[in-house]
Formats: sequence, structure tokens, C-alpha cells
Amino acid sequence: MTTKIDLKRIATMAHRINEAHPTLPWSECWKRAWDLHWFRQMLLNGIAHFRYYKENDDPAQKNIRYVLRKARGTLLMDVIPEAKRPKGGPYRYPNFKNMSYYDLDKDDWRSFDVTRFQIIERFIPK
Repeated sequence: MTTKIDLKRIATMAHRINEAHPTLPWSECWKRAWDLHWFRQMLLNGIAHFRYYKENDDPAQKNIRYVLRKARGTLLMDVIPEAKRPKGGPYRYPNFKNMSYYDLDKDDWRSFDVTRFQIIERFIPK
């Protein structure tokens, strides 16, 4: 069930996507915002394998601005080690520009710009 808070989060995310990509049709901004909302729900309920674009920090490849990063992450507190859990839980400070997740491969917190989200490859519910 989608709450008023969820709808506000989705609308704000759609606006952020529209600000980053002004040529994108408004309907596509809404679609991406809804996709990110459901993706966040997946992270809260299990482990997701997904891809997103991150800025290239390799000095040897100056002409490539973004690289595709594969990640395996979650927001499920049972999976995150006790020492790495946020004090306020996964809902504490909503950020509509970035999406944070716990990277199970790097064993640390990571985030990505919501406009650079690519695809969910697999979801493992817990």
C-alpha cells in the first residue's frame, strides 16, 4: 500500500529527475521515480542485484565520464552488521537526490544519484 508520505517522496524524486534531465518527458520522470520507489521497497525487504552509472575516477580514462557499476545491496537491518547499522534506521533522513544502500560486496554504505539508476538484475527476498 502506498502512503501519502510515499507519494510525496515519489513526486519529489520525479522533480529531481526532471531537473537533471529537462528534455525527458514528464511521464518518463514519473516512471523512473516509481521504479526507484519500488526498488527501495525491495532493498528494505531483501537483497537486490542491480546496476547504476557512477562517475569515472580512473585518471587513465579521462574521456569516459561514467562507468556502469554492478552492486549487491540491501537496506534490511537483519543483514547489515550491528556496527554498521544507522542509528535512526533506514528511514531517518530522506534524500531525494541520492539513494543510499548497504553494499554487501564492499561491506560498507554506498549511494548513487537517482538519475543514474539503470536496472534491477535480481531480487532475493528475506
